[in-house]
Amino acid sequence: MRRRDLIAAGTAVALSAPVIAATPALASAPKKEEGAEPADKTVSIRAVGLPVIVEGRIRNYVFVNLKLHLAPEPKVEDIQNKEAFFRDALVRTGHGAPFTLPDDWNKLSDNKINAALMAIAEVVVPHAIIKAEVTNQIPRRRVSGPVIETVPDPYLTPDGSDGSADGVASTL
Repeated sequence: MRRRDLIAAGTAVALSAPVIAATPALASAPKKEEGAEPADKTVSIRAVGLPVIVEGRIRNYVFVNLKLHLAPEPKVEDIQNKEAFFRDALVRTGHGAPFTLPDDWNKLSDNKINAALMAIAEVVVPHAIIKAEVTNQIPRRRVSGPVIETVPDPYLTPDGSDGSADGVASTL
């Protein structure tokens, strides 16, 4: 595996994540014949630490457990041997184009992670992964999300009016 290909995959994911997320993941999956029920081959990737980046600062880390659903052809052992490449590319992508949700710093966007994994899989093991899914997310620490602070207007009463009977504030 060439490092240049992994970096190119991360860049491609960062630039095309909205397009990939809009595409159904199972569109290129082979059709199953009726009566034949193949075993579901999966590979689990445990505890990948991904950053929560807001305004250029790392606010938290979320450890994500992933499951890759394989096509019928590849062997599970071959994909397990490539797990380090998936981890590396996913972490690099997470730092370049964060998977952060705008209102929650304790969780990441499942759709963005799945889209990134599918793009990475096409570089690491072409046509071997049918579907990627996030099975669990555990934040490193619980942090409160973005808080918008408002400064009360000293000229308004607690009910929001300006205190005058006609609604027009008197100026003296």
